[in-house]
Amino acid sequence: MKVIHLIHSLDKISFGIYNAAVFGSQFLFSKHNISTYAFVCSPQSMAVGLPGVSIVYLGSNALDNTVVDNALSSNNISATDTVVVSHGCWLAPTRLGAMLAKKGFKWLYVPHGMLEPWSMQQGALKKKIYYALFEKRFANHSKKIRAVSSVEQRNLAQRFGRTIDLVENGVTVRPYPSKSSGDVLIFLFLGRLHHKKGIVPLVEGWRSAFGTDNNRKLIIAGPDQGELEKIKPYLGNNIEYAGAVYGDTKDALFNKAHYFLLPSFSEGFPVSVLEAMSFGLIPLISSGCNFDQVFKEQLGFRMEPNITSVET
Repeated sequence: MKVIHLIHSLDKISFGIYNAAVFGSQFLFSKHNISTYAFVCSPQSMAVGLPGVSIVYLGSNALDNTVVDNALSSNNISATDTVVVSHGCWLAPTRLGAMLAKKGFKWLYVPHGMLEPWSMQQGALKKKIYYALFEKRFANHSKKIRAVSSVEQRNLAQRFGRTIDLVENGVTVRPYPSKSSGDVLIFLFLGRLHHKKGIVPLVEGWRSAFGTDNNRKLIIAGPDQGELEKIKPYLGNNIEYAGAVYGDTKDALFNKAHYFLLPSFSEGFPVSVLEAMSFGLIPLISSGCNFDQVFKEQLGFRMEPNITSVET
């Protein structure tokens, strides 16, 4: 048995989808002898993937039948014992999933929140046209559609008019850590500096409420996608930008912090919140994170992407 994950890119700025896609691959192999492949629909962008995953770069010819057939044959992959999982929307993975479905592969389509209402409103006209002409038509070739949150499950069921399977994202369970109170409470934002993450209202609200409070510190970490220039005037005093962090450096930040902030406008199901909670951080997240369990089980607090909500 084999699993192929179709992923647009392994650039670190969008590495979260890759991690969510192949999480559990080692378990699948050790317990069930299921091999995992990542078919990447862009040129090589990193040298090392996660253990237990074979990375196949299709490059810019990802939709060329010859390129795809060569990748399948060279890895001894056939439709009889292989499940295909595509990740995200609008790009080559969806079209490649439909192509493989026509070759007899069972295809699981996973939008990762990209068809959620807020996301669809960004560049609305282009998305509406492309969705109607291409994305929905391709997705309807899938055997199953997977949602990563209960909210997304309801929205996708309404959009496609078919049964949607819910399988939430997960992270490795670790021994529950103890947190030192110290002299300063550390609040951590870790994610892409993108408009959808609510980073600008976060720093505006923080500066208004805690601008002179030396007992609290906000650390912002993650690669920039257009918002760094907007938040630079707020940096300094008790707001620090740590840049993009990965591996042990990221873990060290999780170990250091007490609270995790993600006032996002829209998510699928954010792995970063699960990671933070596994390190013992208390989440302050928005309804757009699609993680209602945090509020129902009183595991954290609500923080919406506006100044007033951040201040309170």
